[in-house]
Amino acid sequence: MDWLLRIVLASALVFAGCGSEATTTTSGCVGASAEVVMESPSTREDPKSAIGSPPQVVLPSTLYFVAGEAYRLDYADVISGLDDGNRVDVDGPLGSTNHRAFWEYEPKETGTFTLSITVKDETGATVLSASRPVVVSPAHTGKRLRHLAIGDSITRAGGYVELAVECILGGQAVGTRTYDDGVVCEEGRGGWTVQRYTSRIGEPTGGDSPFLFPAGVDGPKYLGNTSFWRQTTAGDPESYDYDGFQMIARGWRTDGSFLFDTSGYPTNPVSGDVVVDPSETAEAQWKKYDGRTWSAMNPQPRAEFSFSKYLQRFEAAFSSGVPTSVSVMLGTVDFLRSLTDESWSEYRARLDAMIASIRAWDLDVPIVLISSPSGGPEDLWVDQDVRGSDFDRRIFDHARRLLAAYDTAEERARGVYVISFLGVVAADDMADHVHPETVAGHEQMGPWLAGVLAHLISMGEI
Repeated sequence: MDWLLRIVLASALVFAGCGSEATTTTSGCVGASAEVVMESPSTREDPKSAIGSPPQVVLPSTLYFVAGEAYRLDYADVISGLDDGNRVDVDGPLGSTNHRAFWEYEPKETGTFTLSITVKDETGATVLSASRPVVVSPAHTGKRLRHLAIGDSITRAGGYVELAVECILGGQAVGTRTYDDGVVCEEGRGGWTVQRYTSRIGEPTGGDSPFLFPAGVDGPKYLGNTSFWRQTTAGDPESYDYDGFQMIARGWRTDGSFLFDTSGYPTNPVSGDVVVDPSETAEAQWKKYDGRTWSAMNPQPRAEFSFSKYLQRFEAAFSSGVPTSVSVMLGTVDFLRSLTDESWSEYRARLDAMIASIRAWDLDVPIVLISSPSGGPEDLWVDQDVRGSDFDRRIFDHARRLLAAYDTAEERARGVYVISFLGVVAADDMADHVHPETVAGHEQMGPWLAGVLAHLISMGEI
């Protein structure tokens, strides 16, 4: 089955994610007995002074392409403050096209060039100029490439990951969630934020972060959330939150018995195994098996984010090898309704904690941070409680902050790279207010992820 058919099948429920986030569980995102180390982001309205003037270009310091792949940039999504009187001129290599509203290019050869952007007003005076180096790499057969993508419903759909990693680069997309018997895998969860990934554990519905574990318990000894496994195996396996986890519930087998009974408890526990059961009282949710029965742990453990324990716990899903690169794309739901200095500072603190945990596992594995795509046209927001123009302003501001914080020489020396999906997806290829079409939209995002991964392969970093 080719990648287009797979992502169409996988996307049947994808749009229940970001747009319906308010209908999912949001009660602090941590079970009653887990220790919460950070509060939820502020929900205060954005400051009235948004991005400000003069206009600015928000793009990574270097753009990475793959020869033979198509790229586009919508000006209104990557340049602030444009109006009808402005003209944007983009000076690129022979073969690139500077349209009225966007630029597009399909490089035929590898190499480097400079992309220059000039904005002029109605009198012809230059109001903004910027340039970026562009590195074009070959489409390697990435036999060494095993990429783990972490994100929200856009990553849950999986198309951009599959196109970049498997179709363009010949690598393998890895993770614990799969809709095609392990061909394409990832860690995408609809409606999720960086806050959920770093603090959601012991929840009665919707599932827990795969990266959270009880402190003091070895990764393989923590067997998870009984409510989650009950729903995944017997209760509601085809629903939005639980679909795609059946293979890991079987011990990474495509068929046969599950490793959990109809109550969500392990079928063959051994002494020292630990679970969390949200149906119990707060004082008894964390349980340890003593060889005969499951008994409440005393004291109840706190939770910790551990990438190392994640790889140990789900070793079966990584039988071909651990990830050789990791990407994180979160922000759409985080800043759907609000972005303040306070909420973005918390976002950064949580993202830093994720990065630190990955680095504790491996000092050198490349980490790619992705700025989320812009929203759809205003008419796709009519049924939402948010205006599209306000969301686009916030997601632009988020990209600006993400680039300022992480797109630096110091971070690249630590193996952290930033790419951006701002302006990458054409308005006609948005399925709804925040989700790109699972074929056309993802086809436009995939080459940008492939570009940075191809560059890292060329540099021997992967």
